[in-house]
Amino acid sequence: MQIRWSNFQTGLTQIPAQHQHHQCDGPTVQYADGNAAVAHTQAELQESVDNFHAAYTCFGLTVNKAKTKILAQSRPRKNLPSTSSKEIENRLPAGHTAYGTLSTRVFMYKDLTTRTKVMVYNAIIVSTLLYACETWTLYRRDLKKLEQFHQKELRAIMKIKWDNYVSNTAVIERANDTSIVAMIMKHRLR
Repeated sequence: MQIRWSNFQTGLTQIPAQHQHHQCDGPTVQYADGNAAVAHTQAELQESVDNFHAAYTCFGLTVNKAKTKILAQSRPRKNLPSTSSKEIENRLPAGHTAYGTLSTRVFMYKDLTTRTKVMVYNAIIVSTLLYACETWTLYRRDLKKLEQFHQKELRAIMKIKWDNYVSNTAVIERANDTSIVAMIMKHRLR
């Protein structure tokens, strides 16, 4: 095993190896606080621990067995429910609550223009709904739920009833707004 360190702020110093098969070149190290090794089997983990021990020995350090922690995780199971779907299920009620809070003061208020209402809707309700959406793994069913929410609230703001037979694209055009899919893509491009 050969350990090489890049030249940091100090020059490289030669540290003599204690064993013939180890050669260590590196800056003087006083502390070694955090190391991580990924291993899939116990044999790989033992090999990693042995390599760390050999590297520490080269630098004159010792491994404190009392402070050493090993985190073992099992492999994730397949077909688990998506955390993004759960997040969306939590975001939808938050969006409904935000809309309900503002409905009488803003969205039902007759003296405000539709443009102002849509701007308030986008600033408060959509931002609540799409918080951290750039990290979501989205499925078609998730996009459908988000788009249904968006359409329902825009139709309520513009007083478009279901029996008026107005298409979703026409609602978006009347509101001078974009679809939820377009908003999510815009968030991801930031």
